Amino acid sequence: MVGSLALGLIILAMGLAGAKRAGAMQDLLEDINSVLSDSMPELLELVNSIEEKMPAPDLGGMPRFYELYELDLSTARTNEKVDITGDNLLVQDIDGSLTLRVNQIGHDAIDLTKIRQVRTPFDALFFTNTAQTGASAILLIGKGTQFDPIVSQASTPALTNRLSLTTGQKDISAAGTAEQLPDVSIPNGIRVIIMAKPGNTGYIYLGSSKDNAESAINRFDRLGAGDSVALLISNLNLIWADASVNGEGISYIVEQ
Repeated sequence: MVGSLALGLIILAMGLAGAKRAGAMQDLLEDINSVLSDSMPELLELVNSIEEKMPAPDLGGMPRFYELYELDLSTARTNEKVDITGDNLLVQDIDGSLTLRVNQIGHDAIDLTKIRQVRTPFDALFFTNTAQTGASAILLIGKGTQFDPIVSQASTPALTNRLSLTTGQKDISAAGTAEQLPDVSIPNGIRVIIMAKPGNTGYIYLGSSKDNAESAINRFDRLGAGDSVALLISNLNLIWADASVNGEGISYIVEQ
C-alpha cells in the first residue's frame, strides 16, 4: 500500500526533473493524475485502519461533559453512596445542611454549605444530611470541564457613611504601670485608631492585658510621639497601655 504511494511520488519527482518543454509538462500532469487515481483507494484504506485502532474517548459512562444532580434534603441520609464519575463538583444551590465524602467513606467530610466547589477526580460520592423539610441541594457535576462560581456584586454590602465619631484621650499616671483603655464599643468592620500624643517625650506600649503591656518581651513596642496604630477589635477596653514617662498618654478615634 505505502510502496505504491512512494513509487508514485518517485515518478512525480522524476517527471519534474525531466519537464523541460511545454509538451512534457502536459504529459507530467497526466502521469500525476494517474498516480493519484491509483493510490486513492489505498490512502482511504490506510486512514480507516488508523481510525479503527484509535481508542474511543473515555467519558466514564457520562452522557455529556456535565450534569445537574439534585438531592432532596427532606430525606435524611448517612453516607449515602452515589456512583458518579467526574473531576469538578460545584454547589449551584443549597438551602439546608449537607456534607460530602469523596471516593471513600473514610475520608473527612466536606461541609458543602461552606466549601462550594470540589476539584478532584472521583468515581463515588457519599452524602450525609439530616431531614430538613422543604430543603434541597442542586450540584453541578463536571468531567473534563472548568466552571467557577460567579459571586454577585449584590452579595457584597455597600459601604455607608458613619453617623458619628467617638474620640477621647487616656493618660498613664505612673510609668511602668499599665492602664486599661476606656469602654468604647466598636462597630463590626470598623477600626479604632490609637495615637501617641504629639507632645509625648517618651514612648507608649500596648498589650492585650496589664501584664502583657508591662512586659518588655510581650508588649507592642512602641509608639513614639504622633505615631498611630489601627486595630480591628470589638471594644477599646481590650487594650492596655503603658508609658515610659509619667503622665503621658494616647488619643483615640473610632467611627460609630
